[in-house]
Amino acid sequence: MITQNWSGTVVEYQKMLSTVNWADYDLSGKAAEALKDQRPNIGRVVEETWVSYTTMGLTAASVLAVAAGLALKVPGRLRAR
Repeated sequence: MITQNWSGTVVEYQKMLSTVNWADYDLSGKAAEALKDQRPNIGRVVEETWVSYTTMGLTAASVLAVAAGLALKVPGRLRAR
């Protein structure tokens, strides 16, 4: 089963389609000549995460360290000096 019809990543495909290329359309009317020179950018939805895997790993390690510290402190195994 083919799940995509383009070569490259989804982000590359979204960036390619985020700009209108008026040469792909048959334009007519008063504003047709003016539109041919314009390339409006309609943007794209950013779906990828802004948080890196390193940041997520460090956060998980910090949470585990705090949990381990609390687990050792409650029974009295860890003493603060």
